[in-house]
Amino acid sequence: MQKSLPVSYADFASERLRLAPSAFIRDADQRASLGRFFLNAASFPLPDKIEYLRADDYQFYFFRRAFAGIDSPVLSVLAESSRTDGDDGAWAAASAALKAIAERSAFDIIKLFVGVSLPDTRSTGNSVRMNIGDGYDAAFVPIQKPEVIELTDCYESFLGTLGRHTRRDMRHLRRKALETGLRFEFRKATCEGFDERRSLGWHAAPKRYPRWEVDSYDTFIAAQDDSFAASLRHPSGRLVSFSTGLISNGAAILRYQLNHGAYPKASLSLTNRSFLIERLINAGIREFISPGGAVGLLARACRFRRGGELILIRRSASALAKALAIAAVRPSSSVGQAAHLILSNRLRRQ
Repeated sequence: MQKSLPVSYADFASERLRLAPSAFIRDADQRASLGRFFLNAASFPLPDKIEYLRADDYQFYFFRRAFAGIDSPVLSVLAESSRTDGDDGAWAAASAALKAIAERSAFDIIKLFVGVSLPDTRSTGNSVRMNIGDGYDAAFVPIQKPEVIELTDCYESFLGTLGRHTRRDMRHLRRKALETGLRFEFRKATCEGFDERRSLGWHAAPKRYPRWEVDSYDTFIAAQDDSFAASLRHPSGRLVSFSTGLISNGAAILRYQLNHGAYPKASLSLTNRSFLIERLINAGIREFISPGGAVGLLARACRFRRGGELILIRRSASALAKALAIAAVRPSSSVGQAAHLILSNRLRRQ
């Protein structure tokens, strides 16, 4: 298995991995859904290409990755609409995706990222539909995590929206960073500095990031037109904190952050985000999105957005077997949850 992506691959991938410009302005739920798709697409192993398709009132970004040279049975799709579909939006997106994409090729499992929700996702009957489109069963798995920090028009007013302790800590950490000579840098993300970030990933806390994981994230993000990278450097020049992501329609979407484990008392994560949020606010950004949910003190400031993953499984024994195999390895995954919902529904109907 390839354990790292050579720098030359970044040049090859820059065009194939670039997300095509959106045909319309994304609303708040769609920006959050884009973040979840982005989190998925930028992971190791990178897909060969991110494809784009426009059909009627919809646009689709989609890919299928390969593991050890074998194509995954899962096609990942970001489905966005230029109109409001109301409570039926997820199912309407599924129908449009099947018509536009699935007819080009037969996919066993389609993971559809949508920025809409169902009226009552607690109801199994409401979240599962059988035999839709061209022979698929589908289950909607809602995303119920606070992941969006709403920003104001100036940094001081933003601090006023936080809890007293968080506000105090952020001000203290900024003063301490300036006193100790920590240097904040903000720029467009590029592939330069791979080795430096690989080293930081190896020494990161609370968990290490292997080099191939860092390479995948950085290669994908550098391929995007609207990307950002925020760094903290020790007075010696050593990179001690790094965060990166992309910007869409006034929202900054974080992909990952690395913090050096040799400075446990420096609160590098919150320090970096403090400077980063100020820079984003000054640039007119009004949302900071941590797909999958934020951690730490700023998690308390996060808001929910509607959305989830609509999993479509072809009505065949082999497709369901593949979905159940994924469920066995990753039972909490959206495909795993959907496979059990659909199997239970099939058994009840027999």
